[in-house]
This record gives sequence, structure tokens and C-alpha cells, in this order.
Amino acid sequence: MTRACRGLVGLAAVLVVGCGSGGSTQSTGSKPAVRQSPTATVGQRATLVGRWERVQTCRELANALRQAHLSALAPAVLLDFFPQASPAQLARKRNVCSGAKARPHSHFFTKDGQFGSVDDNNQQVDDASYRVVSADEVRIGHGLFDYRIDGVQLVLEPMISAAARRAALAHPTKFNDAGWQVAVSYMGLPWKRVSCDGWC
Repeated sequence: MTRACRGLVGLAAVLVVGCGSGGSTQSTGSKPAVRQSPTATVGQRATLVGRWERVQTCRELANALRQAHLSALAPAVLLDFFPQASPAQLARKRNVCSGAKARPHSHFFTKDGQFGSVDDNNQQVDDASYRVVSADEVRIGHGLFDYRIDGVQLVLEPMISAAARRAALAHPTKFNDAGWQVAVSYMGLPWKRVSCDGWC
């Protein structure tokens, strides 16, 4: 979903992330209270529980959008890297990622079925429920992802429906599930397990 999420939040108001699709879109600025969730589980969920981090770059996210055939969403999804810009301003740039700085970002999964994202200012920018639906699939909010855990690394790959893709491309400057799924997953780039630090 990322400051790509926060950018989409601002865009939806004028998007995390939830950066959208599955929960609230506001940044809480504090660590979440544990909430009870009715989500069902399977045994594999325990391996997902924790916090997963990567250093994100604008170029990686732009490439992920290209891989997903959603490059038209870039001026909106990449806003997190340019908090003072508008989608129209980014769309006019010859190199949309010029001037963007890499930043750490993490996702957390709690035992009671809550998902969230934490930005480089230690602010929560995404909020959704999650449910492991099989040994290699997880639903986060409205988005379905293939996932695998290799030692201390998590890989998420979005399963973007044709309907979600059409809806996204019809309104590329508005928050949409397809763009959120790409921003949450970075199309299969790895996330490293880190300390929960109170988030999970």
C-alpha cells in the first residue's frame, strides 16, 4: 500500500496504503492498541506474525507498477516520495523519480489478525485486517496476495483481479485496490523480519 499510501490518502481526500483497501486511512502517530478480530486463521498464520521491513525506493515502486501493467498510476502512487507534490506535477516530470530519497518502511501482522504499515517517521500509515487463506495465500483488506517466507524474508506478490485493474486504470489518480496491492508488495521484492518494537 508506504508513503505511497499516505500520498494516496491525500489524493483521495483532494490515500495508507488502510492505505486503503482494507481499513482506515489515517496515520495514528502512535503504536496500535491490540484489537480483537473475528478473522479466521490457519496454522501458517503464526509464521506471518511479526514485523517486516525494507528500504523502499521510488524507482523500485515505479518498476513494480510497470511489471503490474499499471504505470498510469505512478503519479498518484509515488506521491509518498514527494509529499509536497500533486499527481499533476509528478505526471509532468520527465523522470518521475528524480529527487526521491530511499526510506525504510515496514508492515506488521498481529496474532489477532491485524495488518498495518509503519513509515520512516515511525507513524502507522495503513490499517486493515488480514486472513491467511491457504499455505501460500493471504488476504489483506480487499487484496489477495501470494506469500512465502524464506528464513527471515517475506515475499508478497499481488493477485490483482481484472476488475480491480480496470477500475484502477479508469481512475488512475484516485485511490484504488490495484495500486495499493502493488505498493504493499513491491511485486515480490523481499521484506526482512525485524523486531516488533511494540507494533505486533
